[in-house]
Amino acid sequence: MTLIADPPSRSSAPAVNPPRWFLGRGLDPLVAGAWIPFALAVHVARDRGSIDTVLGFAFLVSLVHQPVTLALVYGDESTRATRHRLFMWSPLVLGAAVVIGMQVSLVGVAVVAGLWNAVHTMLQRYGIVRIYGRRAGQAGATGERTLLLSWLALALVAAAADPATPARVESLDLGARNAAALGILTDLRPFARPLLLLGLLVTVLLTAGWIRGERRRVVDGEANPAKWLYVGSTAALLAWSAIDPIGAFIAYIGSHAVEYLLVVNGALPRRWAGGIGLVPRLVDARGGRVRFFAAYAAVLAVLSTALRAFDDGSTYRMAILTLGGLHNLYDGFIWKLREPTVARVLAPAPGDRAWRERGQPVSAKPS
Repeated sequence: MTLIADPPSRSSAPAVNPPRWFLGRGLDPLVAGAWIPFALAVHVARDRGSIDTVLGFAFLVSLVHQPVTLALVYGDESTRATRHRLFMWSPLVLGAAVVIGMQVSLVGVAVVAGLWNAVHTMLQRYGIVRIYGRRAGQAGATGERTLLLSWLALALVAAAADPATPARVESLDLGARNAAALGILTDLRPFARPLLLLGLLVTVLLTAGWIRGERRRVVDGEANPAKWLYVGSTAALLAWSAIDPIGAFIAYIGSHAVEYLLVVNGALPRRWAGGIGLVPRLVDARGGRVRFFAAYAAVLAVLSTALRAFDDGSTYRMAILTLGGLHNLYDGFIWKLREPTVARVLAPAPGDRAWRERGQPVSAKPS
């Protein structure tokens, strides 16, 4: 069963190119700079208690944003039908893997979860970059995935090679297991230090190649300043890790969740309206986005309160790890720009006649 977009209505009006911003000229810079408030709050903090408060807020926002993906999948029959078996079996398989992993080595589970989250966060940034690129007519791959992952790898290698990393990890209120997982970076120092120069060289070459490609796109008329702003902000975030590694770490976590919530809020009217299920019904009603997030917040509050009241901590940890894994896994499917319905809503190319109906949902019908 696949999803197809309704054909655009016939009209004599000329096709309108999509704007090169995603949420709007005023909101997109806020998305690009979502990491800055977290980084500045840590940088100006004068004691560990203040830093722990910022870290706790970043973790809270991160935990809040993850189950949104499940609401979008299981609350919309059209989305669920695209990969019915995957969405049916993944919670059971991943939940079992988390339970077994916690029995074998909770630190090992934390390491895997941390690396998966780090890559997932950067891939979300890559997805936003591709949205901006496609809106300017950049249909093919433009090297940003390799570029962004090379920046992330360099930041991790630099952290592993830095002799001050153990003290910084100990200064954060991460919990014993998370601290032990991050502490593995220090064990890699003998291998990381020789790789640091090589990683820096590779990153510089990839960055220079990307800049040359963007200069060619200026000539071809496919440049998008919104994309440059977002890529530049990502580079600044990772460069900040050389100045304030703790602030950059917390900003990386918190900004990812803020970006996701802003993107979902902007995509709801066009991506999920017109389908079948609870989410489409909420979105189709007056004040749809407010209704959706209000219902989501209520359910999340009830579940988290119940877990804290009746659980000794193990079930809560298992739920958090499973929800995080499902969020990382499902995002790769429901936001995939190779899917025509997703691309037409999030990143319509110039000349795409469907964009003529901007502001109206591109409904999806099972076939």
